[in-house]
Amino acid sequence: MISQHPYVKQCVVVGIPHPILGEKVVAFIVSEGDLSAQQLKTFCSNKIATYKVPDQFKFINEIPMNNGKIDRLSLKKMIGVYKERNPI
Repeated sequence: MISQHPYVKQCVVVGIPHPILGEKVVAFIVSEGDLSAQQLKTFCSNKIATYKVPDQFKFINEIPMNNGKIDRLSLKKMIGVYKERNPI
């Protein structure tokens, strides 16, 4: 749905842990024009139910890929959710 915005070139949505709600939704956006998080939030609110609108919008230059697939782990690392574990 977010990808329907005329200035959104690519979009990936991921769930990240939230201490109270269990999970919150973050949308990673590659834009083609001047676009703000508030503009996207308004755009989404006019098209889908409020509870489905992402909690956070992050603008990035490109979607990370790994072997032809979206690298969701790299996206989570970008916002500090995923930490490398120390090998035992």
